[in-house]
Amino acid sequence: MKGLDSLLNRISSILDEEELRKKSIQDFIREKTKVTLNLEQIFLKDGVLEIEASPSAKNEIKLKEDLLKRELKISRILYR
Repeated sequence: MKGLDSLLNRISSILDEEELRKKSIQDFIREKTKVTLNLEQIFLKDGVLEIEASPSAKNEIKLKEDLLKRELKISRILYR
């Protein structure tokens, strides 16, 4: 039972870190582009940020893409 508890604690901490990272990305995008995204619209894996947004929101984000990559330490941004 102790092993299961430890596993659940590790999974919980990983999920919390991911949630905090997505929240910081959301806040940064809102601050720099005035585009508000839901956390469900942001996907991050292996340094690649995927954003699901309207065409106008995507255009606003693309204008600041270099700044976002540099500040958030992201290698690519993909749009859906």
